[in-house]
Amino acid sequence: MGHYPITTNITEHNNESAKKLFEILSEKIRDRTLVRILNIDLSFIDYRATSSDYIVIQGVEYLYDNTYCIHYTIDYSINNGCKDMYIEDEHETSMNFDVYDVHLDFDLIENVRNTVDEF
Repeated sequence: MGHYPITTNITEHNNESAKKLFEILSEKIRDRTLVRILNIDLSFIDYRATSSDYIVIQGVEYLYDNTYCIHYTIDYSINNGCKDMYIEDEHETSMNFDVYDVHLDFDLIENVRNTVDEF
């Protein structure tokens, strides 16, 4: 879980609260704690893929109870000097999270690439 301390003042969970969460999180997207939570491992794209820490929130979707899904893009780059290659792109992804009175709990998938698994 990625714990993000924030007071949302959301009392009912529905599609309207998803819109409010979208506004709140869009305002907070430069917060280093939130960026660290949303920055996922991009090594499945390329082992040299590096996030630029620039994240754009596309939307927040209400799922059920106090659970929502955030849809966002991460800008990244791949630099391979040996092949004179430099690529900049973005990756669209999403993450579920639960809303509580004074914090959000993001469902982080701890998935670190291990090349031993490839043999």
